[in-house]
Amino acid sequence: MVRRSVVRNAVVVRSLMLRGMLCLSIASQMPIAHAQRIYQCKDTTGRLITSDRPIPECEKAPVRELGRDGLYRRDIPAPLTAEQIRQREIQEEQRKQQEVAKKEQERRDAALLNVYRTEADLEAARQRALKQLDADLVLSRTRSSNTLAQLAQLQKQLGSLGKAPPPADLARKKADLDAAYKAEVILQEDILGHITKTNHKYDHDILRFRELTQRDKH
Repeated sequence: MVRRSVVRNAVVVRSLMLRGMLCLSIASQMPIAHAQRIYQCKDTTGRLITSDRPIPECEKAPVRELGRDGLYRRDIPAPLTAEQIRQREIQEEQRKQQEVAKKEQERRDAALLNVYRTEADLEAARQRALKQLDADLVLSRTRSSNTLAQLAQLQKQLGSLGKAPPPADLARKKADLDAAYKAEVILQEDILGHITKTNHKYDHDILRFRELTQRDKH
């Protein structure tokens, strides 16, 4: 019985020793694991700080990471400031807008080449558009001239009344003619604006068509 007890105690002691050695082995490996990377940075005073783990004092500064052997591995840039983030967002928005504009230009170029075969086709299209605008302008000017003639005739009638207040129907007619004349003037200005825009559009389209066709030749 005594012998069995001694053997049992020896086994227990041996087991405890093995566990202790295992714990020591694990503990001895922990510093090595931490030291797999070495971090270096400069704080706000310019002091160089080195550590085997991320450095709180340099959370807003660039950090250099070294291997356990001390050799360079990489540079970790400093976090962006609020202003830098804002500028990056602006640049990204500009990039998106440029991409949209590029795709729209490509669509217009394709349509231009599909619809027109020569510059003469574009010029013919310009003349058709201008012809309709010119016709609208002539009609409006004719109406405004007629309105002015009616106003002149009405003014004679009102002048014959002397200082007496004009009858309600004549006053209403004059107001209507004045409004009609002003409307025609506004319409004519609008038509003239469309003529200018039409010429500008076809000037641009002809130039772009020329660029595209010459580029395709090369």
